[in-house]
Amino acid sequence: MLGARIQSILACVICYKLCGTCNSAKKEGREPEIHSCLKNYDGSSKGMEAHAALELVKQVYCKEGVIKQTMQALFGHRSLLLLESLEHISATQ
Repeated sequence: MLGARIQSILACVICYKLCGTCNSAKKEGREPEIHSCLKNYDGSSKGMEAHAALELVKQVYCKEGVIKQTMQALFGHRSLLLLESLEHISATQ
């Protein structure tokens, strides 16, 4: 995901439908050894892009403190002034 104005990377997701270790074990008819499995997607290849887009939005907007960083990346120093004024307004209401 790129910032709209400054074109910097805000988040990145890589989806894997397969894991080499798991596939090798399956071909040999055995259980895979304990490993850090890369497989993180089970749907169709057609749906992978939509899944990745949703994961990007979750990364950027659902983590604490990231909204301020994202706003700053998108809009520069003015965004922090805007966010501070919005926080002040919501605190007084």
